[in-house]
Amino acid sequence: MGTRGFLIIRCAGRFFVYYNHFDSYPEGLGDAIVQEIPLEPQKYQEWLASMRAAYSNLAQQYETQCLLVNGRKDSVRERRATSFLAVDDRLEFTPTQARISDVNFWCIEWIYTLDLDRELFGVDNSIYFQLSKVPHDDSWIKYLGEDKHGRRVFTKRTPKEIIGTVEWKPQVNIQSKIRFTELDVKTVCLESLTPPSSDMPTHREAFLLSVFTAMSTAFKGFLDEHIIQWKADDFCFREVAFALLSLAAGEVNFVDPSSLNRNYKSEGYYLVPDRGPQNEQGLLPRFLYECHAPGVHPGAAPNNTAYWLGNVLVYLTARLDLIDVEETAIAQAVDTGLGQGSSSFYAMVFSVVDIILVHVETNDGSIEVRRSPMLNLFYFDDKNSGFVDGFRSRVTYSPQGVEAGSSKITATAFTAMIRFFEAALGSSITGTRSEIFPNEVLGLIMESSDLLTYKALEKVSPYCKKIGNHKFRLNDDYAVIENPFPNRFILKELDSGMRIVLDMDAGSVDSDSGESSYLELSSGEINNGVRLNLIVGHSVRKAIISHVSLFLPKATPRHPTYTEKVEMPIQEAFHYMGRLPSHCAEELASMILNMPSDIYPGGIENAWGSYISHLICGAAEPDCLYFPLQIMGAQWLGLLPPGYRQLRMNHLYCNGLHMFLRHPKNECPEEWEKTITHAISYLSHIEKTGDSFRHFVRGRPVIIAFGTKIKFYYYVHWCEGAPLSTTGSAYSVEIAARCVESEPRRRLVQLIPGEGPVDIKEPESREEFENWIKIFRDPSLTEWDPFTESQQPFGGEREY
Repeated sequence: MGTRGFLIIRCAGRFFVYYNHFDSYPEGLGDAIVQEIPLEPQKYQEWLASMRAAYSNLAQQYETQCLLVNGRKDSVRERRATSFLAVDDRLEFTPTQARISDVNFWCIEWIYTLDLDRELFGVDNSIYFQLSKVPHDDSWIKYLGEDKHGRRVFTKRTPKEIIGTVEWKPQVNIQSKIRFTELDVKTVCLESLTPPSSDMPTHREAFLLSVFTAMSTAFKGFLDEHIIQWKADDFCFREVAFALLSLAAGEVNFVDPSSLNRNYKSEGYYLVPDRGPQNEQGLLPRFLYECHAPGVHPGAAPNNTAYWLGNVLVYLTARLDLIDVEETAIAQAVDTGLGQGSSSFYAMVFSVVDIILVHVETNDGSIEVRRSPMLNLFYFDDKNSGFVDGFRSRVTYSPQGVEAGSSKITATAFTAMIRFFEAALGSSITGTRSEIFPNEVLGLIMESSDLLTYKALEKVSPYCKKIGNHKFRLNDDYAVIENPFPNRFILKELDSGMRIVLDMDAGSVDSDSGESSYLELSSGEINNGVRLNLIVGHSVRKAIISHVSLFLPKATPRHPTYTEKVEMPIQEAFHYMGRLPSHCAEELASMILNMPSDIYPGGIENAWGSYISHLICGAAEPDCLYFPLQIMGAQWLGLLPPGYRQLRMNHLYCNGLHMFLRHPKNECPEEWEKTITHAISYLSHIEKTGDSFRHFVRGRPVIIAFGTKIKFYYYVHWCEGAPLSTTGSAYSVEIAARCVESEPRRRLVQLIPGEGPVDIKEPESREEFENWIKIFRDPSLTEWDPFTESQQPFGGEREY
């Protein structure tokens, strides 16, 4: 087992997550990251610009070739081209705009973040150094500490000038603050704005509250980390806000995910099969992923921060914990409604974690504004937050005898939202009735309608609203009809009339059958019953929230299970597992000559590793089933530039051969130069700081390749001098002459001559290259000496 970690690079608002298996502690991966950051100001700016350019390019590729989904993809080539792995096949997850909670389920011990947007270096998503001021030489590690709650903190001796923050601090609009004073807003008791409706049965309200309770459990940790960073117009803020608001308004439905095409789940979306003859499949994005159809905006939420949901004006704002923001947001919400021509309206000022309910009435030119106290929908304090500098709730509403932040307070807040939406709808339809159909006929129409029509008719008249509330539709298959006990609901199958018991406390068990329907925080596959996931949004802009499920083990699926599997792209890398039988080894080695054009860099690494291992193992005895060869990938894969791969061997094998690999589509003179420069920088670094063999070895062979086109070098280590052979070959004379050069680039000597690369697909070039590998591959503990052109004892005394 290794010390597992993540390297996260944030750029262009996206999180690029790379997994690291070994040595992820601060002295390992952490310090390797820090050493990448230049100390000298000008070099730091050049490095920052280069990193931003590289990852902004990845972000643009992802947005243009992956997020736009045209439906099903019938060919492997098409699926590979549009996968997030085509952008960077080192990625563990799609590069979303927030670290979605799926990541939290990993056994990750250390997380490091290079935030290129805000110029920060983060440790465990908790503490942040200013990127240009991170101390080097391991000294930054001494500033890492933990508090009594086990949270990552800076130690008390940390210099303040190197500390950074991810907190977003809003600018207060002075004119809106003055406007708030002019409006003479009155704070009233919550009950006066949210009276319980006699027409709304308790089971609708209780059901929505139970779903919210599960959602809050699933997303509280996610909000704990991110809410202090978000602005109101950020994609994730708008999406989370819309999901919570839609649930409170009852504008949600549920779907059985087993009926969906789930092949593309890791890409961020499902496909909805059309059982028609064309077999077309519609798009259903996952919540907080941005996949979208052509001509459609990403996400399910409106693009604005002020919009109407039902009959309530929603005004989104971040940081209601700040009093100035609270006052200016109320004034701006009131003026937004008035500016749209509404004289009397309901408004909700919403910051995801806090809510203020507002009712506006105008009479003879005077404006009366009544508001509720600020309600905490999610509560964070120093005891329950996982972050020492995280968001902290401000409490303005706490009934006597009820502890701030308790589940009762948050339940009161969400219930108030439900009733506020209900009151707004009731106010708009009071006294209305159909001029065409009597109520009884409308009721029959609703009973036989699909979900979309059913919910539209709910808003027609008080009678229809009453029907919709008493039989709260989840979809076209199920409705909630009763709530006989707390957290227990009765569902009705609409076509059969069968009643199903649903217990909303996960883990509760039916005493008769030993199983019960329940709410769960899971989205795995099931073998029987029905699982229902929440959907928010309408028409072509929807999202499925798979973190919370209704599980009905006794129910029979109403739709066919989608079982078709397609081959999806996967990460590839080279893993040497000992000597293979000759026919397998030859088959793997032939991959190098048959690489498809759509291969990922990891596939190129695998092809080269297989090829080289086959060449080297050929030196072993034919009956030897295991050859002690070790070919490793890059020590810190996430720190390689995008599109680069590396294979390396220590000096016991093939003189410490190193390979720097690129995709052939990237080949051009500029990229050759960049790759050679990268290789020289790395080789020079390990010459000075590498493994314990570095003091004894003369140098190492180096392959730089774009696909099958290679340049083959010998990197000679610096020494005070070597005998200039008068009988040796031209390359040994050149190597001996170059070993005294102080500039590392001068010590990279080409072994296969020529201005351009050679292609090992050509038999002559491949034979020349393989002859060189045979020279270096001696399985005994010897090293090829480039000065004498002979095998010398490894680590032995030099004669020069």
